[in-house]
Order: sequence, then C-alpha cells, then structure tokens
Amino acid sequence: GKLVSFMDNFDVYALFGNAISNAIESVEKIADKDKRCVNVIARKVADMLIIHVENYFRGDLELKDGLPVTSKDTNYHGFGMLSMKRIAEKYGGELTVSLKGDIFNLDIIIPFKKAE
Repeated sequence: GKLVSFMDNFDVYALFGNAISNAIESVEKIADKDKRCVNVIARKVADMLIIHVENYFRGDLELKDGLPVTSKDTNYHGFGMLSMKRIAEKYGGELTVSLKGDIFNLDIIIPFKKAE
C-alpha cells in the first residue's frame, strides 16, 4: 500500500477495482480453467510507479483512441477503462494496453512526485 499512498483512496480503489474487474470478466469467458488467472504487479522502478495487470484473452482486440472498445457498445470503450486512463493522467502518468498472443496487458506508469 505504501506505493500508492500518495494517491487519493478513491482513485486507488477505482484504478485497481476496474482493472481487476475487467480482467476477471475476460477470463470468465475462457473454457480452459488453467487459463482463468489474473496477474497484478505494482512496483517502484526508478521514480515511477508501475502497475501491470495481465490476463488471458480470447477474441479480437479493437482499439479506439488507444483503449479497447467494449463488447457492450462497439462505438465506445468502457467507462472503467476511460476512468483508469484519467486517473493515471491526473497523477502525470499514462495507461497503455496491448495484446501479445493470448495475453492482454494493461500497463499504468505514474511518476512519483518529488518532495518540494
């Protein structure tokens, strides 16, 4: 918890809650029970908070403005993903997504603020 202590509690909840909920929703659709797993890593690298979430993914990944288009409404990405992006940007960071093989990757990089 110390790594995210500089963030507002609501932002931490929204960031991790949305990321984990999206990953769980994705792996629930996978028939192979051995691939129903979610990895979450938060660590400090240099002066950056690195959050990495990965899970197995089946299907095609369509991106719009760098974010996945939700299957619920193909015109827009999900509000949860947009919320996570805005939270990262609020702290001077960024959010990226990628698909490598059958692994969906969510990466959030946020700089630690230097003491003034």
